[in-house]
Amino acid sequence: GLALEHAAVECKADREIVWASTLEGIRWCPEEFDDAADEWKRNRDFVLAAVKVNPDLLCYRYENEQRLAERISGDIWDREHGMGNIQPEDEARVWESYRHRLHYDPDRDDADDSEDEFWRPLKGDLAFMLDVVRARGTDLQRAKRTLRGCRELVFEAVRQDSVALEFATRALRDDPDLQPERVRRNRVAGPGVAAPTVQARLVQLPDGSLEVDLACLDGKTAKVDFAAGATVGDLASAAVRQFQVPRRLVHLLVVGEVGRPVVVKPLEAGRPLVAHVPGDC
Repeated sequence: GLALEHAAVECKADREIVWASTLEGIRWCPEEFDDAADEWKRNRDFVLAAVKVNPDLLCYRYENEQRLAERISGDIWDREHGMGNIQPEDEARVWESYRHRLHYDPDRDDADDSEDEFWRPLKGDLAFMLDVVRARGTDLQRAKRTLRGCRELVFEAVRQDSVALEFATRALRDDPDLQPERVRRNRVAGPGVAAPTVQARLVQLPDGSLEVDLACLDGKTAKVDFAAGATVGDLASAAVRQFQVPRRLVHLLVVGEVGRPVVVKPLEAGRPLVAHVPGDC
């Protein structure tokens, strides 16, 4: 930031201080990114940190017409920033109006024709875009079209903001597992998400019901019973309740058919629990 201009020489030579100062400048003005050192602009950690402090960094280079539409659409700005002046029954109308102003086409790869050489590969980087949409779901629109057709990325975007589903490719918009209400009920944490890990060991009883032993890495344990038709999602929800998980998400390790823990992904929440019962039970 500007304060660094008046700092002592030793401070200007301190990489951590300069890094933090540069990010603080980007927080208030995305154009500050252009003034960052070239080596940092090629550094994935720095770029990701910059996007996290100011998600607008992903869109400020967009063509003028789209940027103007985003800036002047005050009704959507208020909605996205939680100003609360739009009634729920008006949200669909406002959103459609917003999309019309942007001439948005979810199956068009805007990233290819409006971005410079630096941003283009990042918007096609799944790991990078996962971190981006977890910070602001609607930034799914900044991803390359191929990633907007990735169920894992769309799921994480919708989990952060249900509006993000509108930016998925048309083929995914009717996917049952990506509908906002189902995503909201899904308690399985995705890879890289900060959440406790719970191991589940399943035993199927003669009547078809399931007995599950749950264990957290911190030593807490619990026993839960499920009907024969229970799903992995039911197991995750039970784990959240049993261990009173604050963020209501857990990483699940289910002892699978081969006898060792299997990592469950969020989009597997609808899978029947019996599919994980060891074969000799």
